[in-house]
Amino acid sequence: MKDRTVILRLLGVCLVWGANYVASAYLLREFSPIFLSYSRLCVTSLFLIAVATFGRKLKRPTRSEWVLLIWAGLFGTLCNQFFYFEGLQHSTVGNASLIIALSPVATMLLARLFLGEAITVPKLSGAEDRAGSFRAQKLSDLGYERS
Repeated sequence: MKDRTVILRLLGVCLVWGANYVASAYLLREFSPIFLSYSRLCVTSLFLIAVATFGRKLKRPTRSEWVLLIWAGLFGTLCNQFFYFEGLQHSTVGNASLIIALSPVATMLLARLFLGEAITVPKLSGAEDRAGSFRAQKLSDLGYERS
């Protein structure tokens, strides 16, 4: 794949991801957080079933893997989406996007604390990038403008 194609696809992903917050805030005017969470879970499940059906052959999960998949689906997806919509209902789109953007930083710190993973230069670089976005948003909220 050419570099230009990859960059355009990544740009498309960023645009869809960014539009997610605005669309979510708009939908919350008409629908409850639990309905939107359930709807997202259903649409995502249908997409993944289609990928599994028409994609390359996938290994069938074992019984213990099914248990893990169900727990991951409930807590990693359904609860995550519910709390995302519930939080967005009580905050701004900008704050929600910053919280999501800082998730990798929290993951890095928790992995260091609980798993003893090393904090490497690339990880620190990514963390600083996220923290810079956070500072820029907060300065903007306080009314600071660059001259």
